[in-house]
Amino acid sequence: DEAPATESGSQQMSTSVARLSIVDGNVVYDDRQEDSRIAVNTLSIETGEVREGQPIDFVTGFELVMDQSLRIATKLRSTASLDFDGEVYRLAEPSIELVLNGEGFPKAGLPVTVQTSELVADLKAQTLSLPKLNVQALGATVTGELTGREILDAPSFSGPIALANVSLRELLPKLEIEVPTTADPK
Repeated sequence: DEAPATESGSQQMSTSVARLSIVDGNVVYDDRQEDSRIAVNTLSIETGEVREGQPIDFVTGFELVMDQSLRIATKLRSTASLDFDGEVYRLAEPSIELVLNGEGFPKAGLPVTVQTSELVADLKAQTLSLPKLNVQALGATVTGELTGREILDAPSFSGPIALANVSLRELLPKLEIEVPTTADPK
């Protein structure tokens, strides 16, 4: 097939890639003025077919390290729709698995699972949308919806969220916090 001609008479080129695979990549941002360092270690990305204008199935994993004080092991699975011209980026039914490590977290890390029906970032409008949000950690579940405004210049987030009933007697030991003795053993 011949590509359609543009207004200038030249032909546009359409590209596709059968799949993309990145294994064990590393990216480091070292800000010496602020004396801070952010690293993305062991980056892996696997995609399905990549075609211009078509959604892309992908799985990515990496470890985010912030100044050696916080380490977040991350795995994300979703289908991405990318509108570079409109600057609108959408993830369909993203599933995010995190393990947070560092000061204040349990020695084995804090596993967190985040799911939502979609994540939409509109960079021109500076908005973010996370409907049907579900966050689970240590047996606790938070549900709701979040919207973000001015996400690039002065981020603010709002929306209804709810914490399902949780037993502190069961939750505190998972956080390596001793359960206080009470008159009611329940």
